[in-house]
Amino acid sequence: MDEVKVSVSIPDSDRFESTVKAASRAGLKVRDKLDILGVATGSIKSSALAKLRDVPGVDSVEVQREVGIPTRVR
Repeated sequence: MDEVKVSVSIPDSDRFESTVKAASRAGLKVRDKLDILGVATGSIKSSALAKLRDVPGVDSVEVQREVGIPTRVR
């Protein structure tokens, strides 16, 4: 299954660390914890996104998209 990069919004600063731990148990491989912003970033299997969204304390999960310049076709 494909892994996707995600940003996870966790608005309750008092529960930030416990929510990140719960998100990890749901399959999130945490890359950065930006507690002052209430955001954690990382990667997760696309098949586990619904489980991550159901973690108590998670407000939203945004899948990061890749953007690039197309290769020129001759």
